[in-house]
Amino acid sequence: MISSHVAIVGNDHPFDASERTIQDFPSSPPAKVVLEGDNLIGYGTIILGPVTIGRGTVVGAGSLVTHDLPRDVVAYGRPAVAKRPRRGRL
Repeated sequence: MISSHVAIVGNDHPFDASERTIQDFPSSPPAKVVLEGDNLIGYGTIILGPVTIGRGTVVGAGSLVTHDLPRDVVAYGRPAVAKRPRRGRL
């Protein structure tokens, strides 16, 4: 489940203005973003690829995901980090 106002960004643009042409964008490969399933992505989260969010992971509202997150955890923050298991105890 993905809440509203979530941004999943799988590509970037060159910083150098001389490299920024419309022809460059289709040829640049997108950064892979993988949601393994049974995920809950909170309101206003930004996910910057390349990242994998493990199966069953919950990402708290307003988080910034900049690196892979493991399975079955609750992660949040800027950048998002795993804070506790989704089910059960540590």
